[in-house]
Amino acid sequence: TQRRSYKSLRMQKLGISPDSVVLIFVGNVLREKGVEELMQSFCTLVSDLRELHLVVVGDGPALSGLASKAEEAKVGNRVHFVGRRPHQEIPGWLSASDILVLPSWSEGHPTVVVEAMACSRPVVATKVGGVPESVEPGESGILIEKGDVRALTQAIAQLVSNPAKREAMGQAGRQIVEQRFTWRCGV
Repeated sequence: TQRRSYKSLRMQKLGISPDSVVLIFVGNVLREKGVEELMQSFCTLVSDLRELHLVVVGDGPALSGLASKAEEAKVGNRVHFVGRRPHQEIPGWLSASDILVLPSWSEGHPTVVVEAMACSRPVVATKVGGVPESVEPGESGILIEKGDVRALTQAIAQLVSNPAKREAMGQAGRQIVEQRFTWRCGV
């Protein structure tokens, strides 16, 4: 399929098999973005899920701590820090992944959630700011309470273990974007 080949090309450069499940975080790498919770959750899941990878797109003060934690947990080969990328590349990164994870403590209305849904990707995120305005819980993604690592881990595991559910949620997210979010210019 086109998705498989796109995923293969982008992820192959990172050494990720096309059969892997790829979580993606896109944003400023700050403690307040829930990146430590994400890494803790990933380290818990990766021991049971042999083909799970995490791609972190972004930069920030918490990056070196995350990289150290990944190395300490011996999962450094499955966590890929690609740095800040130009905005026009973000849809490509989202399309090459399987699940957007955004465990922020607070948000406005994060564009990356809508972009992920437009790319037919399910979202696992916290119920903060404008996130619940975009994500329909159980339909286009899973929403959790901020700081709840156990719920984050369970939500990710639920989607990783069920490709059909990921696909259905991704398609539902795409429909939500097409129905609710449009560019309108008026005079």
